[in-house]
Amino acid sequence: MISRRQLIIASISALCLSAFRSPDSAMAESLATNPDLLSIEQGTGGRLGVALIDAKGTLIAANRAHERFAMCSTFKATLAAAMMVAHDAGGLDRFAPIAVSEDDLVSYAPFTKKVLESGAWTTLDALAKNAVQLSDNSAANIVMRAVGGPQAVTEFFKAHGGSNTRLDRWETSLNENALGDPRDTTTPQSMAEHLRQILIAKNIGKDNASTLQAWMIGTKTGDNRIRAGLPKSWTVGDKTGTSSPPAATYNDVAILWPGHGDYKGSPFILTVYLDRPHVDGKAADTAIADVARVAVKLVGLPD
Repeated sequence: MISRRQLIIASISALCLSAFRSPDSAMAESLATNPDLLSIEQGTGGRLGVALIDAKGTLIAANRAHERFAMCSTFKATLAAAMMVAHDAGGLDRFAPIAVSEDDLVSYAPFTKKVLESGAWTTLDALAKNAVQLSDNSAANIVMRAVGGPQAVTEFFKAHGGSNTRLDRWETSLNENALGDPRDTTTPQSMAEHLRQILIAKNIGKDNASTLQAWMIGTKTGDNRIRAGLPKSWTVGDKTGTSSPPAATYNDVAILWPGHGDYKGSPFILTVYLDRPHVDGKAADTAIADVARVAVKLVGLPD
């Protein structure tokens, strides 16, 4: 159990931890800080960042929501959105056939490697989809090159609600997660608001938002994280991100439709970032699932 003294200390710390906070956002986070999230964080021995917001952007629950965390692969949903918008603007053709080469391969490239081995052509659209659903790093780099590199992705974040989010490097260097390094980081609140704008407010266009939602629903990497903590009747689309010890990071960001398989209910956004836990990967996944269970209680809707 969390003592009253621990809650007071946590609330005071929440007001002082980040230079990126406004007084209003810091107060909102302090009021939204949930003792169950603090307990989950303590159980991991790491630093847990959480933001749960509704379709209007209201902060429902938070923990370190304005601190910086390494994004790792959670940026790939945004990368796909940037590719779609660039296509609509005439900056690239997402459906044009392109070839990949050995020079494109980096660590973890299940889709791109198959394309290369088969000698087939692919498209930016297929690469972006597999960057989201399989977290293919080579696919992400090829798409990122097409949209203008990390700086272009950063500008896209800032143009769509992610004012405290930045991408600086390519895969796989962006997963370094060095202490105190702001590169390739976000805050849970910044990522949540960004995802709300592109997936719920659909400011990237209705068709693009629907496509990205479908891709995230089809993600193959997050079964043991947010998805594992939700009722079976809920629908979820997510994007995970992971880096290896000693600077281990276990992340998952998601759009949630509570209890409505036909998506008629108002969705929510949940972002979870777990930095340098003292537990193994399986326990870290369980902690993220536990965060999702807390979110279900706070939403307060029937299963």
